[in-house]
Amino acid sequence: MMRALAWTLCFLITAALGRGDTTPDPLARPGTRLGPGFTIGLAVSVDIVEEKELCGAFPLDSRGRIHLTIGYLPIDPIDLTGLTAQEAERKVRDALAKYYVGRPEVRLVITRVPRIRVVAQGATFRNGPVEVAQGARLTDFIAQVGYQPAADLERVAIRRVERDGTRITLNANVRPILEGAASDPNNDPVLQEGDQIQVALRPLPPVIRTIAVLGEVRSPGYYTYRPGMTVLDALFAAQDLLPTADAARVTITRASSRAFLTVNADRARERIPTENLVLQPDDVIYVATRDTGRRYAVAGAVAAPGTFDHPGKVTLSQALEKAGGFKPNADRGKVTLVKGMLSDPTRAEQVVVNYDRIVRNEIPDIPLEAGDVIQVPERRRGGVSLQDVGMWLLRIFLF
Repeated sequence: MMRALAWTLCFLITAALGRGDTTPDPLARPGTRLGPGFTIGLAVSVDIVEEKELCGAFPLDSRGRIHLTIGYLPIDPIDLTGLTAQEAERKVRDALAKYYVGRPEVRLVITRVPRIRVVAQGATFRNGPVEVAQGARLTDFIAQVGYQPAADLERVAIRRVERDGTRITLNANVRPILEGAASDPNNDPVLQEGDQIQVALRPLPPVIRTIAVLGEVRSPGYYTYRPGMTVLDALFAAQDLLPTADAARVTITRASSRAFLTVNADRARERIPTENLVLQPDDVIYVATRDTGRRYAVAGAVAAPGTFDHPGKVTLSQALEKAGGFKPNADRGKVTLVKGMLSDPTRAEQVVVNYDRIVRNEIPDIPLEAGDVIQVPERRRGGVSLQDVGMWLLRIFLF
């Protein structure tokens, strides 16, 4: 307690008498080694009595030595080059011991560390000019400025201009050293005035692009996008369609252009390029439910006229069978198929078919699409017009 008080008084007296600032330099570390340009603060007492001549701030000369006086007489210079503050304290104590009967007590702090200015760049907490201790290594700089969580400590670049004007870049990996490995001069070099230290950011992990397959599929969800992926590939990833799916209404929402495309899954299975489209990242594929909005109609001289669910694949013969078949007075030679009448009457197209030729295999059966209307006229009437079909639809929906 008394020794600590004596040292404190010595430092306070030194400051009051203007013998130099004895405040420790914030850049000084326990491992900082002394050399030319440093200044140390001394507090010396013998038998609890401070030695005023030996209390104060003392600069090291160009050879790293301090010059002290006892009784106003100079003593031999004490070389402190390469010593830490603790080591220097012991050396000064030993050097003074031969001048006193009692054992001198010495307290030594580093009050000034020579500085150089470097520039911090990148993933540090202090970008811009930074003063570091002369002789500081790269890891000292990292400890002083800190680093962000995303800093890539394996990629630190030091850009330096040599005295002859040559520009060089030193690349360092300081991670092992910061994690406890021995210092490596290649990865922990001594910094020089004007060095620019760039701490890189870790590369971002590759972005996994996906597509979404939703709706009436067995395993809806998000799937990894692969270049060249098609509609069929996406449906395969989602384990194919459910029985309730409307294969003709597979909608692709394209995020890149905000476009909406509709394809037919059955035709995609036939590898038709216009249906088995190549997908783009972030596409959303939605398979609609087969519902009453996907229907066809059979009207006229059939046993059970009406509208029916379109199952995805249906032919003219199957549709007529679904409607109970022809009535006796049906004109089988003038069966009229109105394409798209239920979905878009303004673009409907009329086709007249001799059904008996289909039965005799003279012409192929005709596939129906959702929205088609089949009108079977009676023999006394000679076909049907689009206007007739429109009036028939009005009777169905209004009455």
